[in-house]
Amino acid sequence: PRMASPTPSGSATPHRAPTPTAAARPPRPADPPPARAQRPRWWRMPRETVRRPLTLPQGVLRFDQILAVSVFGLARGTGYFRFGAGLHDDFEIGSTPVAVNIPWPTADHPSVYVRGRALSGDVQLAVRSELWLPLWGQLPWQWELGVELAVTSGWFRFDAGLDYALLFADPLQQRIGLPLTATFQAGPNGFGVTTGVYVFNDFDDVDVPLLLSWTFAFRGYQGPLADVRLEGGITDLERADQAWLIRGVLTFFAYL
Repeated sequence: PRMASPTPSGSATPHRAPTPTAAARPPRPADPPPARAQRPRWWRMPRETVRRPLTLPQGVLRFDQILAVSVFGLARGTGYFRFGAGLHDDFEIGSTPVAVNIPWPTADHPSVYVRGRALSGDVQLAVRSELWLPLWGQLPWQWELGVELAVTSGWFRFDAGLDYALLFADPLQQRIGLPLTATFQAGPNGFGVTTGVYVFNDFDDVDVPLLLSWTFAFRGYQGPLADVRLEGGITDLERADQAWLIRGVLTFFAYL
């Protein structure tokens, strides 16, 4: 091979370093993922039942169609529609505008409610207030105040609450409740067990329920589209032979 031309000093001319090619350049850092605040609001609505927040995220709407049949001395059915809307990730409003008793063609009074969340994450705490309005008939006012606690861990969720209700009848009626629910997630299926204790007036009556539930979630691309829920069991173990309940709930979600 031909030798390189000598330099004035008598040494060979050194080879010039090659220009870095695109493959040799260090890789360009990837663009950072979009901030959570820039994502659509429905990213904050988990598809799994156990991970659902106590309040609807901002821009999420919920529509419940509920049919319940109960026997507590006398068979009675109730069909009602319930609506909820997330105004903020930690604040929700809603209403039960329609509630019809079956088989008697009478209507229960509607209600409005607000729910605010104080803690979020794996441990959630919320406060709820609901007012039942006697817009027709001779039905009295009813007001409920509740504190709700939810603890989630992977495929398991535990819910507890403290409810206080006043029925402005003559005489005044009151109820204090402590509901407890454990929910287990298996794919799109959620299985729950509910119990607790409910005290009426001055311990005139004490009810201890035991209910089982199954919820199937229809998963959308980035959030749930609908839920189907079946629940059944005994509303008072002391009178198990005449205090049972069967309830079906169909829920749809919409995202703004």
